[in-house]
Amino acid sequence: MRFEKNIIKDSNAIFYATLAALCNAFVGIFSVLLFQENFTSFEVAFLKCLIAGLILLSYLHFFKKFQDLLVLIKKHFKALLLCAFFGIFMLYHFESSAYVGMSVASVVFILFASSLFCAFLCQCVYQKRFFTPKEIISLILAFIGLTLIFISEGGSLEDFSNIKALIQAILAGFGYGLFLFFTKYFNLKTGFLGLCALLLIGSFYLAFPMILNTHLNFNLNFQNLSLLLALALLPTIGGFYCTIKALSLTSSNSVALIELSEPIFAMILAFALLAQSPNLSQILGGLCILAAIIFYEFKTPRVTKD
Repeated sequence: MRFEKNIIKDSNAIFYATLAALCNAFVGIFSVLLFQENFTSFEVAFLKCLIAGLILLSYLHFFKKFQDLLVLIKKHFKALLLCAFFGIFMLYHFESSAYVGMSVASVVFILFASSLFCAFLCQCVYQKRFFTPKEIISLILAFIGLTLIFISEGGSLEDFSNIKALIQAILAGFGYGLFLFFTKYFNLKTGFLGLCALLLIGSFYLAFPMILNTHLNFNLNFQNLSLLLALALLPTIGGFYCTIKALSLTSSNSVALIELSEPIFAMILAFALLAQSPNLSQILGGLCILAAIIFYEFKTPRVTKD
């Protein structure tokens, strides 16, 4: 029956979007460790994308798919340029810049909120309609959850007085929201081929701010190389691959909303790896986000014959 096929498809989409959120939850832990080793945020953003791109390029070359990569780039060149600009350059560059003038909690809060709103807004503009009641309720629940987590992690309204950093965080969020929408719009479900192209183009974009802001004070020892490799494999390759896979199965709205579970996984990882117990506000925030996801994704099944 058709609704059974839809349930399987939706379940797969939720699985990949949730897996993307889990992969992305490692970004903060690994990045902070590299910052402590004198890496700048610009260097981390560029190096993890470049390493991830080169890993995939080696993989494609080994399996003799390099020609397929060139064909893909030629066929989807404009779409890849646009998606890499929004999803890699805007996200990583402006997020990194915002950390200079705002706390981590404030940047994450604004980034998630603006990316979610942007994804929903793009869908409404594309379909020439207003937000549906289900979308409004889901957005409200999600924003309440993000606010509770933001407050519990030491976020302060004083951070918002830094207009430059505030705009940068908003731009990072809008960049990711636009990436979700346009990846779905251009139907870029091309697996490792498309991801490799996105990362290499994104690395080219990120090279410019990295060159302008690099200090080369970091030490490329075994530990730091391992952290960069972990960033390249887990959140960069793993996160983006699962996100693109989820977008091939469901809407950009659903992916943006489900990926809000990232703070929940970050709390779990902080508890497991750093022995940091979540407080009541964090737990309530996580429950609000889960409620928003369940409310938006729940569909009453309709039995129809093929």
